[in-house]
Amino acid sequence: MGTKLEYDEEYYTYLDELRRSGITNMWGAAPYLQEAFNIDDITVARNIF
Repeated sequence: MGTKLEYDEEYYTYLDELRRSGITNMWGAAPYLQEAFNIDDITVARNIF
């Protein structure tokens, strides 16, 4: 099992790549993060920011 820091790094790497892709800005990124990491609650995905 990974550490919180490892998970944070994965989230932020994903978010940076998403931002660079131009698919969405960070205001709309929570649903993408939720889907990519199988996060059940959208609030949890939003709190990662």
